[in-house]
Amino acid sequence: MKMPADLETDAARLREAMAEVLADDGALRDSAWRAAVEKVPRHPFVPGFYLPADQRDEHGLTVWEPVTAELDHGRWLAAAYSDTTLITQFDGEES
Repeated sequence: MKMPADLETDAARLREAMAEVLADDGALRDSAWRAAVEKVPRHPFVPGFYLPADQRDEHGLTVWEPVTAELDHGRWLAAAYSDTTLITQFDGEES
């Protein structure tokens, strides 16, 4: 799947927003760190990951949904630039 033409623009906007949130929370106090957060793209490092679904399985356990640019471009990009742990693998090799 081809990425939208504005991928880099969207990613830059999301990086700036993430830096603002982290600075407001006190996590970014140094201007050099903030500049790095605003400049370095994150999305190339997380081509796919899992996020918890809004449902549980029959045992009450969390159901995890795969997220990739191909499956849901907006959700993938937003999560890549969030202050959230992204699960990239559960056990063994992912295919």
